[in-house]
Amino acid sequence: MTAIKGIITEHEAIDRIIVYVAFQSDRILITNDRRHIIEGGSKEKSKRRETLLRNTRRHRPNKKSEILSSVEATDRLIVREQNNA
Repeated sequence: MTAIKGIITEHEAIDRIIVYVAFQSDRILITNDRRHIIEGGSKEKSKRRETLLRNTRRHRPNKKSEILSSVEATDRLIVREQNNA
């Protein structure tokens, strides 16, 4: 949670909780909340998702949680279906 708090601002408590639960459960978080979770609001936080994943993996190296937008999740499913066909 400390790594998450350092990246997602304190005014976004609900977003921090959502990310925390996904990471604690070792699940993929699919969200369209680009401003608060995926990209951030300013240019210096434009790599927010990557920073969040990197910092949390440092504390939990065996976990494979991810943050995807709905478009990325759909694309991943399409590729998986094509590979299984």
